[in-house]
Amino acid sequence: MHIKAPEGMSSAERIAFYDCEENIKYYQYGTSAGWKKYEHNPVFGGIYETCFDVSLLLEKEGTLQQVFKMWFSWRPKKAIGYTESSDGIHWKEPQVVLAPVPGSEWEADEINRPTVIKHNGKYMMWYSGQMKPYMEDGRSVLGLAVSDDGINWERRELPVMEPDQAWELQAVMCPHVIFDEEEACFKMWYAAGCNHEPDAIGYASSHDGIHWVKFAGNPVLEKNPDCLWEQHKVVAPCVVKEKGWYYMFYVGHLHEERA
Repeated sequence: MHIKAPEGMSSAERIAFYDCEENIKYYQYGTSAGWKKYEHNPVFGGIYETCFDVSLLLEKEGTLQQVFKMWFSWRPKKAIGYTESSDGIHWKEPQVVLAPVPGSEWEADEINRPTVIKHNGKYMMWYSGQMKPYMEDGRSVLGLAVSDDGINWERRELPVMEPDQAWELQAVMCPHVIFDEEEACFKMWYAAGCNHEPDAIGYASSHDGIHWVKFAGNPVLEKNPDCLWEQHKVVAPCVVKEKGWYYMFYVGHLHEERA
């Protein structure tokens, strides 16, 4: 089923078009492939308002000291927040651990979409540094910060990745990084394109997490015009490597306002 809003519609008109009774019956809701949503969702947010794009690590698994560590985009703070949980359901009071830098040419307005790994005893965070976020004349690049405890961060002065390919337009964002032990290198999947919501997903690799080589065949995942739920764009990759295979979870957009 193909549904396409007419050109020239405003955002409100486009939402009304896609959400009318005639069209909404074709939407795909719920879960599949064995996933079941927790009946008491949401487990975090609420009084903290909009919290999204989380990065999660589990440490000391199976012990009395077990802890889930979560870094997340905290929209009201325009910053990256942090919280902890022993069970992944009940979370402690969050705090801002990385905030915008006033006067910066690339991370003064908002920072968000963190991905955190622990490598050689250090926490490493790649994140989106934004100017005029969600505006088409804005710009987004990727920064890197390093920490001993996951709370106090030392960031690099300059971005580690910027949009420099035609398909990336003015924004690279939503990084997801793993360290591939077999190949002894960092691997990143990221979204790029429009600054409001990017358009497609690219791949890059690095030996130090700072200097990245983008895959010549980027983007590695694009929208599928034949599939209603991802006909508009694909963004926000999260990749797991298991038994020689890479599994990517990502966001598919039906249109700009529904994903």
